[in-house]
Amino acid sequence: MPERLTYGLLWAALLAVIIFGLPRGGLRSRLIDDSRVTPEAASLIGPLPASSSVEASLEEFTSQNDALVQRIDELEAQLTAAEQQRHARLLHEYPVPSEVIFCGERLPLEKTESYVRFEDEWNRFIVNRHWVVAWMRRSRDTFPPVEAKLAAAGLPDDLKYVMVIESAINARATSSAGAVGYWQFMRSTGKQYGLDRTAWRDDRRDLDLSTDAAIAYLKSLYEEFQSWPLAMSSYNAGERRVRVEIEGQGTSDFYSLVLPTETEAYWFRAAAVKTIFEQSASLDFHLPDDGWTPASVDTVSITVTKAQLELKEVAFATGLDYRGIKRLNPQYRTSTLPKGTHKLVLPTSVVPGLMNSLKGVQLVGRGPRLDASRSHHDHVTDVAATESTDLPSVPPR
Repeated sequence: MPERLTYGLLWAALLAVIIFGLPRGGLRSRLIDDSRVTPEAASLIGPLPASSSVEASLEEFTSQNDALVQRIDELEAQLTAAEQQRHARLLHEYPVPSEVIFCGERLPLEKTESYVRFEDEWNRFIVNRHWVVAWMRRSRDTFPPVEAKLAAAGLPDDLKYVMVIESAINARATSSAGAVGYWQFMRSTGKQYGLDRTAWRDDRRDLDLSTDAAIAYLKSLYEEFQSWPLAMSSYNAGERRVRVEIEGQGTSDFYSLVLPTETEAYWFRAAAVKTIFEQSASLDFHLPDDGWTPASVDTVSITVTKAQLELKEVAFATGLDYRGIKRLNPQYRTSTLPKGTHKLVLPTSVVPGLMNSLKGVQLVGRGPRLDASRSHHDHVTDVAATESTDLPSVPPR
């Protein structure tokens, strides 16, 4: 049908040019009179249809096209109606829960405005079920180390859901404003909390380092505002903006403040995600049987004394593919590691083979991620160099 429509449009355009766009006498006489075209060449064109025949063909095409457009509109209306029925069914089956607690605080859903604000977020996630399934799948490997860090810092476990509403648990997420990584740090704020960005790596994409930074930032915000709704609002809009609004409006009650639209929804959005995750079974959110098992990974340190080491060399030495290495180490922006000492997260099963295949490799951490107390600036100095061949540089991706 699209090919026929395209052909029809082109034919109609040509007919319109013939009827309206050329001098009286038609295309054939115009070509014959044109000094650039010989009569022999013009004769090859042959006779053109009479104008009455052309007009009839154009009217027939227009009628067919109008009928097609009407049919498309009818189908779109049917699909819209079916989608609305589906949404209505889902919202009827999975209504807003009677009680919601986030970061130890009960949301005042008995107040109409608070109920509606939560309901908006709840309904959005209930009907867009594919979003939730994707988040649940990504959380399987990501949440455990984050939960451990939050517990060690004495912060609410619910704060892990900030990652969901910030980046959909995607290390490579980048906002239009330039925020990057799991916790969506702007470059200036990230730098303030120890997250470096260079031509070859971005710590905002490193799960361990960015989580440490987010914990430190959220902790400082809570210490200032003594309220998790306000602390999270500040994480979203900036603490200065929240301070100004509190002073200007004369209240520090989150539920009474007028804040940017996105910020007003932030607290309710995180609470909705948390509730859906915790009630996923009763809400009929189920992950497909994709063969997933808990990741068993270790952290190794590699010291490079040549110009750079290509990650594909690590892939060859471990039997992994390049994509698998980048998935476990999203902080690296290039396909190479420059001169220096670097850490890589790799499946536990391949680490012995890597240590036997490449010099300059040392095991520095076991478990899902680096130990929270270990800084990425700590370098291992007692390991041998890799081969000394200089390799061409690779630009950031």
